[in-house]
Amino acid sequence: MEFVIVLLILKGGCFFTPVSCDDNNACTVDSCDPATGCVHKNRTDCDDKDPCTIDTCVPATGCKYTRKTCSTGNLCNVSSCVAATGVCTTTQNICDDKNACTYDVGGGVFLPIDCTGGNKCILNECDKVLGCLNKTVNCSDGNACTRDFCDPVDGSCKNELIVCDDGDACTENQCNDTTGCFYTPFNVSQKCDDANICTEDTCNTTTGCVHTKIVCKTNYNSSCITAVCDPINFCQDVPVICNYTGSGISSCFVSYCEPNSGVCVSDELESCKLAAIVGGTAAAVLTVGAIIGIIIAAIVCAAGSAVGAYAGYNYVFKGEFTNKNPLFQADTQTGTSQIYQDNKK
Repeated sequence: MEFVIVLLILKGGCFFTPVSCDDNNACTVDSCDPATGCVHKNRTDCDDKDPCTIDTCVPATGCKYTRKTCSTGNLCNVSSCVAATGVCTTTQNICDDKNACTYDVGGGVFLPIDCTGGNKCILNECDKVLGCLNKTVNCSDGNACTRDFCDPVDGSCKNELIVCDDGDACTENQCNDTTGCFYTPFNVSQKCDDANICTEDTCNTTTGCVHTKIVCKTNYNSSCITAVCDPINFCQDVPVICNYTGSGISSCFVSYCEPNSGVCVSDELESCKLAAIVGGTAAAVLTVGAIIGIIIAAIVCAAGSAVGAYAGYNYVFKGEFTNKNPLFQADTQTGTSQIYQDNKK
């Protein structure tokens, strides 16, 4: 070739030099088209047939094959590419240091767990095999009469006295430091004594002490005697006091209690009745004797009132009267009248 060129030059004829089409790009295929000149086509032979690679071409070096990145950014996951499909898959990366008292934060880093859960009354104690032991702060003071507990906020122990109550108002509520609450029935005669002999002191399990008034009974079979309780002398028999309430002269009436009915009745003295008759019939001729008779009748009437009270007492308490009223005997001068007899005394 060089010989031909030299020969042509020596003979003084034409000669032609081939054009260089190299574009210094390893990613193109360089050629020369006689009609148009240099041609640069992109390479198509960088496919390595591996779905898990990214095929590219670097102008300086040519074809480049980069593995796919399937990482999710989570160190606790393992990501990989399936060679047949080129699809990324993720599986959990099992991080276990075989310690029940730690937890994995990723990247093979393990931190101790907190067994308290924020409760300061739970001890932060853990066993590598069993995990949290869930032990609590012991606040017992050894006294059965206190309620022992721990304050979850600050972890301090509290020992509060318990209130013993069996719901029975008739018992003493007490507490023993060793055995705890116990209940003893109290002495009713002492605990419920209201210092009143006229009440019966008892105890109701719901309401407590009860003071019931004592109902006294009389020793006499008479409606004219009532029994009452005296705070000093206890039960006493008291007679019914009957007073005249009519419109007549009170000294001319004797009032007494009828023992069967207990009703007060008042009877007029016969002497007063006689005086009234004498005064009415002799009003026209009032002799000296009549006047004297009226005066005597009035005196007898007054005396009868006093004696009648005495006789009424005997009638109620002694049962000495056998007729309706012994004061009403016919003749006060013969000795048969109760008034006459009592006046002689």
